[in-house]
Amino acid sequence: MINFSAKFLKTFFNKQIIGLDIGASSVKAVQVTKENGTISLNKTGYSKLTSMDKDRGISLKQSIRDIWREQNFETNKVGISLSGKKVIARYTELPYMETKELKKALPFEIQTSIPYPLEDVMLTSHVVDEFEKNGEKSIRVLYAVSLKKEVDKIISLLTALKLEAAFIDLDMISLERAYRLNSSREEDILMVDIGADTTNFNFLHNGSTLFARDIEWGGNILTGSLRKNLKISSKEAEEIKKKRELIAVDAGGKTEPNSHIIEHLNRLSKEINLVIRHCMFNSQIGMPEIIYISGGGALLKNLDTYLAQSLEIPVKIFNPFEKTGQINYAGDGENSQIHPTVFTMALGLALRSE
Repeated sequence: MINFSAKFLKTFFNKQIIGLDIGASSVKAVQVTKENGTISLNKTGYSKLTSMDKDRGISLKQSIRDIWREQNFETNKVGISLSGKKVIARYTELPYMETKELKKALPFEIQTSIPYPLEDVMLTSHVVDEFEKNGEKSIRVLYAVSLKKEVDKIISLLTALKLEAAFIDLDMISLERAYRLNSSREEDILMVDIGADTTNFNFLHNGSTLFARDIEWGGNILTGSLRKNLKISSKEAEEIKKKRELIAVDAGGKTEPNSHIIEHLNRLSKEINLVIRHCMFNSQIGMPEIIYISGGGALLKNLDTYLAQSLEIPVKIFNPFEKTGQINYAGDGENSQIHPTVFTMALGLALRSE
């Protein structure tokens, strides 16, 4: 458990909400509670999707039902997020304004920068920086748009399960909240959350978001490469990825990735380096002190060592529950021991107010 100021609690905990991370291959849920200025981890739920293709909707409903039945959550309000190819995320600079004013002004500012009519999209925004420009106070805003019809699919699914979406957030911004819960240091770090289909980046400068983006890269790319090259099924490829050492480490500690995945790992390393160089060049800052990797994709054996050697920066698997107290997930079979890092995004969502 960890103590926070009244201001932090008021900002993030106006009402209790379940953080619901609907991923490409699994569903994760996190509930946190606050009492006497203390934030505690209450419950976590995890369910792997049985189908990721045409029956995905059916599998999603069943997975969420299973989590709610097992964990008996005390609220039907959930916070969800979007990322990947369904979302267009960009930055803009505006004169300083309060949140209510920004919500009114932003749609008019961005309408010529997005490929869809405003009436067809849902807009989400986050102020990532406040600064002075030409002697006037300004803000830098990360905004994202997604087609309402795509959002409506998720809302309809939740409604069918008698759940209410309290808000729709950005994956990359949820990473900041998860980090801030576990560290009060004002340092420069890079969060890299690796999912099945999408990887989210968030460069935090002095503890706050400086630059965030996502790319279409995830664990399924490695699974697909193994399936294709070894001529095996996707299930067999997934088992190899989980159980075998696809990134070998020699006696001298040097990593050597399997030939079937090295091309894809090199791309991930290059994308991380691009984010770092972008921030260094545009914001005149130094290298991050450390890179935290999270999500299911971070659990590829020796991936942290490979990235640390490739980028020459310390890399560590992020534990979102380090300061809140550990919970052993009470699932069945292979879900009985779930690494905490897979709950990073769900925790970040649970920490946001409506």
